[in-house]
Amino acid sequence: MSYLLRIFWILLWLTLLFLPQAVGFFFYESSDDEDDDDDDQLMLNMLYAAPMMAALWWEMFGYTPRLPPIIEQRASWQEHRENLIQRNIFRPMYRMTPESFDRLIEKLGDDINVDADMAYRRTQAGPVIAEWRLAMTLRWLSGGSLWESVAWIRLHKSTFYNIVWETCGIINECGPLAFRFPQTEEEVKALSSGFESISTEGVVNCCVGVIDGWLMHTTAPTGVGNVNAYFSGHYQKYGYNVQAVVDHKCRFLYAKIAAPGGQPDINALKACSDLLDFLKGLPFGHYIIGDNAYPPREYLLPVFGGNERRARGHDDTNFFMSQCRIRSEMAFGMMTNKFGIFQRPLKKIAKHNLNKLLEAICRLHNFCIDERIYDVNGVPPHQQPFDEDNPRSTPGERVTVAEISGQSRTRARLVQRVLRLGLTRQQPIANRY
Repeated sequence: MSYLLRIFWILLWLTLLFLPQAVGFFFYESSDDEDDDDDDQLMLNMLYAAPMMAALWWEMFGYTPRLPPIIEQRASWQEHRENLIQRNIFRPMYRMTPESFDRLIEKLGDDINVDADMAYRRTQAGPVIAEWRLAMTLRWLSGGSLWESVAWIRLHKSTFYNIVWETCGIINECGPLAFRFPQTEEEVKALSSGFESISTEGVVNCCVGVIDGWLMHTTAPTGVGNVNAYFSGHYQKYGYNVQAVVDHKCRFLYAKIAAPGGQPDINALKACSDLLDFLKGLPFGHYIIGDNAYPPREYLLPVFGGNERRARGHDDTNFFMSQCRIRSEMAFGMMTNKFGIFQRPLKKIAKHNLNKLLEAICRLHNFCIDERIYDVNGVPPHQQPFDEDNPRSTPGERVTVAEISGQSRTRARLVQRVLRLGLTRQQPIANRY
């Protein structure tokens, strides 16, 4: 309902309720008894109009009256959990095993719990416990319908969305689930060793991550001015340009909505000042790899494009760089396959909630990968326990090197390393004979 139409209804109600009293006041004489009767009638009209006026007023300014509480007893989480385990569908439903689900609840801690006393004051059904709050969030992020949770847990649609966004915020505030840039020399070495292990003969030996852009598909945004700026000509759909850095295990080290979907990656990267500050702080000789949409830097090595590929060793170097660079494509594919909400256009979600949604899903994506490589001690092998009182040390001082526009000495050394080892691009199987 438009603002003008809402105002019209308010004025109409005022006219119908108070016009008779106004006409009588100006055109008819009355006794004291009649005045008292008119005052009583006016009071009754005001009492009658108050609820409707309040509803119209709240609706006009974007608010809706709170729905009555549901007094039906909540579903039992334990019964639901055991039912899914017996039917072997817990993991397809919530994208993780029951044991991983319990560990995630432990990581989120008391933040995801609610005050039971306050909940019982609101409704006899009691609180929506932490397990249900996380379960409905995971189910919705996985592509499930909100009506599943509304029916199972017995709550209102508005309550469902409030819980989902609160849970996403709690996930994003959880320290153990935070994105982990390599901060110490040991962490930088661990990441570079990981990429070296997936590169032929370890030729790519100082890479700490791979960067790529990804389009978060949405419907045409509203209230943004130039809507065409959000239309990607490459993908032929609306969305936002997301810049992300991943490691050799396809875990996200960084992810952010950087620009409208119509912007190229080079412009989107400029908006990621926090990422650029981190990259400039890497020890000299260490770098991330990207496609040729990015400019060459000492800390960012794009693959060679255009006529540059014709130079000696450049095409072969592209092949070995792509062995690492493909991890970003794998990460995006795994994320969208696991969290099906990204498989359709996102509708009617505010920009700040889109950022919250992206970060929460990337953190959950990392958690699921960590759970697959869980060691016998219960601690992911790549990550130490999070300690807020002992923040990680910062990397050593970066060696300042004058950069030449359009060139990268680090990339040139990588080409020389490929040539020195005598490595060449592997031919397709059909061309080997």
